[in-house]
Amino acid sequence: MSNTQENIVQLPQSSATQTTAGRLEQIRAERAQLARERERREEEQDAQELLEMEERGLADDRAIAAAVVDHGPLGKKIAAIYTDQGVVIVKRPHHVMWKRFQDSGETTTDEFEKLVLPCVVHPDRFTFVRYCEAQAAILGRCANQVAALAGFRLKEVGAK
Repeated sequence: MSNTQENIVQLPQSSATQTTAGRLEQIRAERAQLARERERREEEQDAQELLEMEERGLADDRAIAAAVVDHGPLGKKIAAIYTDQGVVIVKRPHHVMWKRFQDSGETTTDEFEKLVLPCVVHPDRFTFVRYCEAQAAILGRCANQVAALAGFRLKEVGAK
């Protein structure tokens, strides 16, 4: 009887070992499959992001080319502000608008909007507002470029 009892005790142990080894192999295979699927998704996402970046770059280049034709040279009459959503193109402000901005003596968001919005050449107003909602600092960046186009130079102010 002792041999039978030993066999009974040994059978569950070897069965448990096989079950553990089989389960471990199954888990590793499933994890490897999940890793392959994740890599495939990441490759697809990277390719999609690259395509979107190139499409946005082409749209930006077209918008800048059109603005140069319509408004004048980049850096003199217009400025391009690159954002994650797309380029924003602003033109030099009318001198009356600039005077109003300067006379306000404030650099609030409302004053920036009053200065910048009439100067936005691209994109349209609705899209520009969406850009600003996505990245709040875009308005300030645009205001800086509008000020530069108006002739405002930070070095000149600092030298006084």
